[in-house]
Amino acid sequence: MAVGATYARPLSNRTIERYARDMIADAWYEDASPPLLFDKNGKLLDGWHRLSAVVIAGRSITFEIRQGVEAEHFAVVDSGRPRSGATMERTLGLPYATQIASATNLREELNGRPYGTALSPVARRAIHEKYPLLRDEALHQISGTLNAQYDIPQSAVAGTVAFLVIDRKADLQELMNTLKVLADYEFGIDPAADVLYRLVVASNQRRNSVAYKRWLEEWNAASPWGRRDRFAKALIEQFV
Repeated sequence: MAVGATYARPLSNRTIERYARDMIADAWYEDASPPLLFDKNGKLLDGWHRLSAVVIAGRSITFEIRQGVEAEHFAVVDSGRPRSGATMERTLGLPYATQIASATNLREELNGRPYGTALSPVARRAIHEKYPLLRDEALHQISGTLNAQYDIPQSAVAGTVAFLVIDRKADLQELMNTLKVLADYEFGIDPAADVLYRLVVASNQRRNSVAYKRWLEEWNAASPWGRRDRFAKALIEQFV
C-alpha cells in the first residue's frame, strides 16, 4: 500500500484480520467479492481493507476493477450496514435463522472469541457442519418456549447448551431433560422467577429469602444481554 495514502474511511484492523483469515483458509470467494472502485483520477475509493488483507495473507487474489467512479456516488452507495448473523444464516438456508445466529455467537464467545468479532458466512457454515447441535430443532424449540414464558434470551439457552456439550463435554440428555422441566414448569407463586431461582440460586435457600428477593429484583432490572450472560453463567455452574 502506498506510503501516505489517504483512505476513504479509517481502516479497521479487525476487519483486515478477518478478511486475511478467510483468504489464508481459502474461504475468500472471488466471484462474490465486490469490485475495487477507483475515481477518475485513479484514487482508490473502496477496497483498502481487502487489499491490506491480501498483503497480510500473502495470497494472490483476483478482483474486478471499476474505474471512473464518481466519489459522490460512492459516498451514497457505501452507507449501508454489514449483514447480520441472522441474515447470513438465512443466506445459508437454515431454519431458526435468528436463534442459530445468536446461539452460534454466544457459543463462540464462551469459547474465547472476542465479543463482537464478526463471523463470515464461510466460518459459520464450517461451524454448523462440525457442530450440528447448533442447528438442532428440538433445542431451538425449547429455547423459544423459555424465551416466551420466562423472558430468557434464546441465545442464552441454545448457545450455552452447545458450549457445554461441544466444549465442556457435558451430557446433552441431562441438559435437555433439565430444560424440558423448566419449559413445562407450571407451579409456584411466580413460575418464571421460581424456575430461574432454582437454577441460579443455591438450592438450599428459601424462596422468600432476602437473597432471593434481591436476585429477583436484579434479574427483572437487567437488560436482555445481562439476562443472557447471567443465565449462561448459571447453566455452566450447574453442569461443569
